Amino acid sequence: MDMQAVARTEQRLDRRFNISGVGVGIRAPDDVLRVLDVTLLHVPRHVAECTIVMSVAKDDERWRISDEYGPIIALPSFAPVPEVAGALTTAMVERVGQSTQDAIVTGTIVAKGGFAVALVGEDWESCIAIAAHLSLRGWSFVTPRHAFVDRDTRAVEPFAKLLYIPARIIPLMPLQYRRALEASPWYSTAADLGFYGVDLLSVPGITAPAVRPILRAGIIVDPSRRELNGAIHEPAHTYIGSFLPFSGVGIASASLVVGSIVPTTDAVERWFSTITTVS
Repeated sequence: MDMQAVARTEQRLDRRFNISGVGVGIRAPDDVLRVLDVTLLHVPRHVAECTIVMSVAKDDERWRISDEYGPIIALPSFAPVPEVAGALTTAMVERVGQSTQDAIVTGTIVAKGGFAVALVGEDWESCIAIAAHLSLRGWSFVTPRHAFVDRDTRAVEPFAKLLYIPARIIPLMPLQYRRALEASPWYSTAADLGFYGVDLLSVPGITAPAVRPILRAGIIVDPSRRELNGAIHEPAHTYIGSFLPFSGVGIASASLVVGSIVPTTDAVERWFSTITTVS
């Protein structure tokens, strides 16, 4: 493609985001862009030429998400627009990770004292609830879903997407999150309501975000078991390398069995205290 063609492509971009230092351009229908303007409110805008260009299109059968190499995701045409925007943002993260060579960690990450802990596994909803409670105990809520981690230093760079909260876990969330939930847009599915624009900056008493904390530990949240008060078990029930590409290089790991939310959060704090004291 010649430079004039590149310039024309750049001019047609509807949005440009700076994600972990990489320019990502988006072309999409207005309803998808309106959701992105909410969910990516705190993601910096990019002002130069974009390295990655992604597009969203819809026909009678499906939504199609593509990058400069061709289609990468297809969703049914009846998929709610926030779900389409969510799939797009996940694809954006994956493409940026390929561009930077950083590792992508999919999990809920919290930090304290310069060290980060990744809560990973299938029970994402429990991860979110635990992170929310920790965020009011002097921890910072680094990222709800995705982060880029430097393979050499293990410094964590979050993807600053607003928080998604399904209505079914609202009873587990601290009351201080109520105002942010009420201010969030939502959409409904056959199974639940989803609040997709929960802004952590609207939560009173929350700890300020940590700046590039060092990933110190991974906790695999075990969805198959429950204990009344929650419990940490070592070693982890599953190889931590399935979730974090840093096993064997100073990353502590354990399994978490979830119980009542406050005692479970207590268990996470106690375990974190032991590993940071030892280190």
